[in-house]
Amino acid sequence: MKEKYFAASNSSEGFCSYYDEAFNPEKLYKIYVIKGGSGTGKAFFMKEIAKAAELYGFSVRYIYCSSDAQSLDGIIINEQKIAVLDGTSPHVYEPKYIGAVEVFVNLAEFLDEKMLTASRKIIEKASKEKQMGFEAVYRNLNAYHKLSENIEKMVLPCIKLDKIRKYVKRFSEGLEREDGNEEHLLTRAIGMRGLSSFDTYFERASIYYEINDYFESAHFLMREIYEALKEKNINLKISSNPIIRSRVDALSVVQNGLTFEIGNRMDESVRLINMKRFVDNDEIAKIRQDYRTVARVRDSVLDLTLAEFEKIKKSHFLLEEIYGSAMDFAAKEQFTREFSNKIFEKN
Repeated sequence: MKEKYFAASNSSEGFCSYYDEAFNPEKLYKIYVIKGGSGTGKAFFMKEIAKAAELYGFSVRYIYCSSDAQSLDGIIINEQKIAVLDGTSPHVYEPKYIGAVEVFVNLAEFLDEKMLTASRKIIEKASKEKQMGFEAVYRNLNAYHKLSENIEKMVLPCIKLDKIRKYVKRFSEGLEREDGNEEHLLTRAIGMRGLSSFDTYFERASIYYEINDYFESAHFLMREIYEALKEKNINLKISSNPIIRSRVDALSVVQNGLTFEIGNRMDESVRLINMKRFVDNDEIAKIRQDYRTVARVRDSVLDLTLAEFEKIKKSHFLLEEIYGSAMDFAAKEQFTREFSNKIFEKN
């Protein structure tokens, strides 16, 4: 069972990074920051190191790219407190202790500069198109957020908040006060492969509650759960909504593995929290038509966003193809093997 998360998201506020938190130099022994363009084999480099770590018997946390859920942004070898991460744009990582903790790994040295110079105009054009595509994505996601806020205002009068708060109280009872540490580990993202998600919170939970999103009411309950646990300084793992960062999609109590997640898993092992019990259906009837109208418009905005990601994908993979053709992969893979051996010999 692999521990898989995102440490960034394409949000209504633009590109949102939790890199500083996921790869905290105060908590890690060594951080290897990879530099190199698209197609230079950064993800494969990290996969090979992760594979070697697992052969040595270590556990690995996999951090995937929010724009391409099949590509790695980083790995953390838990027992060794060693991280390897992609330090190229947009996931810019600012080192704090260069040499002492952070070490740069330059995969660009295996590139044929002449080949890339010959393709300069294509690279520039594709890079600009990719940038413009992301700008359009963030405009659309901002519109998506505003429409979601309209829906929230519409639904709020239908929510039985007092009943929610009474229900939530029992989840924090019996939990010992802690130091209030929050670790943002996202399991959902929107990118070039559409809407992507991982099952990590579900797979690692000792007790798992799923909240069904009846008329988009689930985040009201999740907000109250979060506030109740936060009031007791409970240490939490949190998966924020990738588009609307202020909302929590999932959270897990570190001390006992109690986990809550918004979803529709339909698994027999799931303890379902049915939001219908916290919603006034007479009030819902009054807003039903308006809700559906706004939701349809918002769905159209999401479709436009996904269409923009399709355009971005074309530019992205064109760049990968160009840079990949200019790479000396034989030399780079030899370097990868030597690098892995060096890490594990030292540790």
